[in-house]
Amino acid sequence: RISFRISDNLSGIASYHAYLDGEWVLMEYDPKNRLLWHVIDRNLAKGKHHFRLEVRDHKDNESHFEVNFVR
Repeated sequence: RISFRISDNLSGIASYHAYLDGEWVLMEYDPKNRLLWHVIDRNLAKGKHHFRLEVRDHKDNESHFEVNFVR
């Protein structure tokens, strides 16, 4: 599982998109706790992988987070 706490103090979160090895993945979001997460599939191949998260607020400001990891 990979999880993030996301927030925006002014306009609020408009959208979020996540990609694992360039492919879109479904993220689950708990707005009360501002927690965003994805459960990584057990069938994900061993080796190096790349995860990217894009979060945009209602004023079109965007933040990105990228990380490489090994399974």
